[in-house]
Amino acid sequence: MKAIVRITSLVALLLLTACADFYSTRPYTPYYGGFQDAYARSDIDELLRFGADFAKKTGASRAEQCRQLLGREQDASSVGVQLHLMMGRVLSEACGDIPKLLRSLDAIPPGRLPDGRVQSLVVFHTEALKRLNNLSRKQAAVERKQKTVHPTADSKNDDARILREKLEAIRAIEKNMDETGGGE
Repeated sequence: MKAIVRITSLVALLLLTACADFYSTRPYTPYYGGFQDAYARSDIDELLRFGADFAKKTGASRAEQCRQLLGREQDASSVGVQLHLMMGRVLSEACGDIPKLLRSLDAIPPGRLPDGRVQSLVVFHTEALKRLNNLSRKQAAVERKQKTVHPTADSKNDDARILREKLEAIRAIEKNMDETGGGE
């Protein structure tokens, strides 16, 4: 009898371990419809799972998932969708415009967030998004400045061509002067 209980306990433990392992490694696939819509969820476990799975995707897969999220945002803007966009935007530009996303995050009342951990996650990602936005603006300004300060390769080629033409013209004038004896 004790052997049967031990074997049953061992089998139950193995099944629980296998189930836990299966559910912890499954890829992120949101469920649409009713309470199972993962994008509508805003709990910390869902957001962290989404972020980890999103980070493992290719750029094209991330962009596709961002398009899905943005489509869901158009249908019915929910806190869960906004938080998923927040997580995705750190890794993909396809997840929307940063200033717009920051405005929508600022508009979420703290009471609509499930707990302090999610609030902390929002604070962290909000600052990360602000930094990304500032860096992209600075990079754009530097690129504009470089275009005005450093001529492009085409304009360098044009300058070299003009100089060659001027040198050839000077040589032609010198040759003409030598032939006519005007150089004496």
